[in-house]
Order: sequence, then C-alpha cells, then structure tokens
Amino acid sequence: MLKTCSIFLKIEESWQGKLVVLFLAISFSLSLFSVFMRMPASWPDEQIHYYRAIQLSQGNILEKSVDSVDRYGGNVSISQAEFMDEDFDLIANPNGESYFGLQWIKRQQSLEFSDQSVFKETTSAVPYNPLIYSPYYLPLWIGRLFQLSPVAEFIFVRIGGLLFAYIVLLYAIRSLPFSKLTLAGFTLHPTLFVGFSAITADTFTNVIVILFISYMVKIIYSSLKQIQVRKSDVVKFSIIILLLSVAKIPAFFILLSVFPLIYFLRIQKLITKKQLIYLLIATFLSILFVFAWIMAVRHINTGAYFGRNTDMKQQLHYIISNIPQFIKIYLFALISYDYTSMQLGYANNPIFQSIPNVYITLYIAGLIFTTFIQDKHYTFMKENRLLSLVQFSKIISFVGIVTATFLILYLQFSIVGSSVIEGVQPRYFLPYFLLLLTYIPRKYIFDSKVYQYAMVLLILPASFYLLCMIAQIL
Repeated sequence: MLKTCSIFLKIEESWQGKLVVLFLAISFSLSLFSVFMRMPASWPDEQIHYYRAIQLSQGNILEKSVDSVDRYGGNVSISQAEFMDEDFDLIANPNGESYFGLQWIKRQQSLEFSDQSVFKETTSAVPYNPLIYSPYYLPLWIGRLFQLSPVAEFIFVRIGGLLFAYIVLLYAIRSLPFSKLTLAGFTLHPTLFVGFSAITADTFTNVIVILFISYMVKIIYSSLKQIQVRKSDVVKFSIIILLLSVAKIPAFFILLSVFPLIYFLRIQKLITKKQLIYLLIATFLSILFVFAWIMAVRHINTGAYFGRNTDMKQQLHYIISNIPQFIKIYLFALISYDYTSMQLGYANNPIFQSIPNVYITLYIAGLIFTTFIQDKHYTFMKENRLLSLVQFSKIISFVGIVTATFLILYLQFSIVGSSVIEGVQPRYFLPYFLLLLTYIPRKYIFDSKVYQYAMVLLILPASFYLLCMIAQIL
C-alpha cells in the first residue's frame, strides 16, 4: 500500500514516501475527526457559508430580501434553518455545552427533512463567485433527492468538501517535481485541515491556489532542464488558471507570476506559439472573469449582515481625500499584523482557539528545513537572470496578494473613515506562503538521516490541536 502511494505521488526514496503518506494520513484523519466532533458554526462564518451553499445549489444567486434592498440571500428549508440557528445561538450565547463532541448530533437527531422554505440572509458571502461552493453542490443535491435529515446532510456536505480538498492535494503533490515533503508538511497546518472539515469558501480557494503553485513549479522545473513543455501540461495549467478566477478575489494576483513564466518559456524556445496563446488567453480570461464578477456585485453592502455601514464608493472617496492618513493606517496594518497565527475556530475556552507561538515557530522551522532536501533524481539549477526573474515574480505575487487583501477589506468591510482595517484573518494568507516555500533550491543543507528527526517539528501543532479536542470532549 505504501509503495503504491509513493508510486502514485512520484516519490522515489522510501523514507520520504513514508513521511509524506504519514503526514497526509495524520492531517486527513484529524480533519475527518473534526467533521463529526466540531459543532456546526464552530468555524468562522460557517453558518453563512452553509446557507449560501444551499441557496446557490438551488439557483439563488443574487436574490434580495423583500424587507430590505441591501440584504441578499435565498431560501433554505425550515429544518435546515432550525438546525443551524440552534447551534449558532449556542456559539454566540454559550450555555456550558461543549463545542466539541457528539452532543450536537444527539441533540438534533430528531429533526427531519422539510420541503418548506424560509429566506436567510447571506449578504457577506454573496460577493464570492458561486462556483467557489461547487464542492458542496453534489452532496446537497443528493441530500434533497434522498430527503436526508439536516444532521445527516450537514455531515455529508462537510465530508464532500473534505474529500474534494484531499483529492486536489494529492494531485498537487504528484505534480510537484520537488519539495513534496514540504507540501505534505503544509497539510499539517491546523488552520488548513480544520478548515477542510468545515463548510467554507476557503476550501476551494486554498486547494486551487496550492494546485496552481504546484503546476507552475512543475513547468518551471521542466523548462530549466530544457525539456519542451507538453501540450497536455499547457492545457491543464490553463484550466487551473481559469479556476483561479473562481477563488476569493485576492487570489487572481497570483497570476502576476504567470507572465514572467511565459516570457521565460518563450525566450528558452520551450513553448510553441499555439501553447503560448493558450496560456495568454487563459490568463486574460481569468482576469476578465474576476473583474466581470466584481462589477456584478460591486453594489452589495457586505457589512449589512453585521449591521455595519460600509460603502465602497464613500470609502474610496475618503481615501483620496485623506491620502496621508490612509497610508499611515495601511502601512501600520501591514507591518503590525501577525501573519503566522494558527486559527482553530471557536472553542469554549479561548486557550483552545489558537496554537501557542512556540509551536508555530518550530513548525515554520520544520517547513523551511524540508525545502533543503529532495529526491535523488532532483537536479540542481544554476543561477541565471531568467530563473531569478521567475523566482522574484513569486515573491511579488505574494506581496501583491497580502497588500490587496488589506485594501479590499478596508474598502468592503471597514466602516467609512475607519482608523483600522477590519476583518483581516491569518487564514486568508495561508495557501500563498507556498509561493515562498517552493523557491527552487540549489544545494542541500541537512543530511536526510538527521532530517527525519526534524520532522517531529511539523507534527507539533497538529498534536496540540488533537490534545485540545480531547480536553474539550472529555
């Protein structure tokens, strides 16, 4: 079984294959465990994403509330609303019941399928592309077809998103020509695998961004070895580029790294004109789709759900009228923000809502260590200007995504004239760190035997999360 997995993932060295499979097995198991043990709405905004996925699966894309023109959403069944509202109320107003365990299943198992509907507002999630919730549509359709109870349907939908995430992750690891251990270790990030267990727009965004980075690195590495780019790789990469237009809006800034790559391939004469056109068309279409969707939802007040008066036009006017003040606010937010924090969702005790900094530091050190050891077939690359350009473009993409995220949240979520940028969360930046971690290495630093012991560092945050879960269940 282990050998079969290593062959599928294209890993030659057995010790590395064992570690990759072990890391994937740990993260998948903890994520699957969380599906059942975490109360609904215990992940940030899960109740909104749950309702939004249901609405979109029924074709409610830009439906307005009859009570207010500023509020958008759609219909959900009465039993689905009762199911989620009860748990959300317990999260918002704790009564002593643990957020972890099987109590929520036992408490709501009497709820049955209902074909009567009620309008639910999901204004804050409406700006997301409808396809971002596509991993949940099939489970929801099946749930309606077989008239599953809200509890059974909810678990089924969570599992659907989880399976989608790990199928894409397996393909991403298979596609990576090196640093497979780095990506496998990355799946041990608690915010990542706990997020996969919830119903959220982050799942699609995270795995598509990871897949994009993996495939881009594959093409870069092949070209550096002077291998002609295959038509199948161009087609697959073009599809991935188009899928990026579906992800959360800041993700399209990662396309900044595509243009230097295309230039590099053309200079090296490793891509045909036809293939070049494919990539350019896919890139420009992806950008076009993003801006088209932005224009379609630009008038939506995303703060309405939270009772916040947000207006993009007024906020933009404030920025233009107070440029020095905004620059001060913006730079302070960028510099002072803690990008490495590991979110664990809601918990009865705040101690269990994040990973201690010491474990985070050791985990990051472990990830960095993994970038310096590769399979035997790995070929080191000599430094050249074109390679440096491609490598630098990945850093620029990362910086662009971070700065764009803060700007978007100031425009769309922060109150007009606010002195702080509100709504920023560390999980928004998580998948983009792979842009930095897949920097093409040119030498070994650690011996593989010593390195196996260093892998313990990667398991520390996941171990802490498991202990947190057990402590809250008991």
